[in-house]
Amino acid sequence: MPKVSWTLYDDIVGFLQKYKERLSSDELTTLFIVSDGYLVKEELTRKAIEDARRIMARYESGEGGFDPNDRTAIEAALADPDADNPIAMAIAERLKELTGRYWLNAETLGRVPTELLLVKPRTAFEEIVYQLHLQTIADTTGQTVKVVWVESEDEADAAPVAAE
Repeated sequence: MPKVSWTLYDDIVGFLQKYKERLSSDELTTLFIVSDGYLVKEELTRKAIEDARRIMARYESGEGGFDPNDRTAIEAALADPDADNPIAMAIAERLKELTGRYWLNAETLGRVPTELLLVKPRTAFEEIVYQLHLQTIADTTGQTVKVVWVESEDEADAAPVAAE
């Protein structure tokens, strides 16, 4: 596994100073894992490093540069038939990630989860993506999912798992 270079660490720190308020919680987590891995001299997977670079490249190129609280622009992107719409691409990427996590959780539990702990959305973008995610689950499984909103990833990690 590759070690994180000073350059990548410095790039992440500079990037976070510039874009921290615009990043999703998952993007922040990825960047913090990679930068923290450097600080504790931990070896990281190539995928984690590539994910961090991809996030930074997307924002620096302007593709992730939309206002995550511009509900009108986000809703317009959903109606836009252009497959290269950067907002629609960001929505699709986030939905893919959430759906992957959901099904991985289902495999681990051995059943379809009926309750989810989710970090409370901080932006209109996150709120819309969560709505789409929950609707996709309902459409796919035929059942609604109870959502327990938490303030942070740490709070979600510390919460007890509900028995069913």
